Amino acid sequence: APADPPPPRLDGPVGGYWAPGERPRPEPPDGHAALIVAGITLPLGILGAAGFAGGVYAGDPSRCERLTGLSPDNCRGLYILSWVRVAYGALMAASGAVFLGVGLARRKRHREWERRRDFSLRPSMGRRGADLTLSVRF
Repeated sequence: APADPPPPRLDGPVGGYWAPGERPRPEPPDGHAALIVAGITLPLGILGAAGFAGGVYAGDPSRCERLTGLSPDNCRGLYILSWVRVAYGALMAASGAVFLGVGLARRKRHREWERRRDFSLRPSMGRRGADLTLSVRF
């Protein structure tokens, strides 16, 4: 004879009621703010780094006087400033990518939380057949 299945595991309080002093888990952040920050900083960082890469090319001391007509001292300053701006843009793009990852992870966690909230209707299928479970907590 097949072994009996393990007893059902209760995910919440018996009967659907909260025990005295027990509270539902608080809502996790939805990640919307982090996605907005990522949507601004990531493209601006990429554009900034790419735009000033042209300044690095033009400010290179071997080409600067010929391309821009500036003195060697000004060319050196343009070259250094362009490298600083490229680094600034790359750091901005990297921070935008981090915010994007954080926002997507928070959004996923929030959607999972919404699925397990106080009201759920879950179909299930097992060895003994199929059923539909309605769970309400108030």
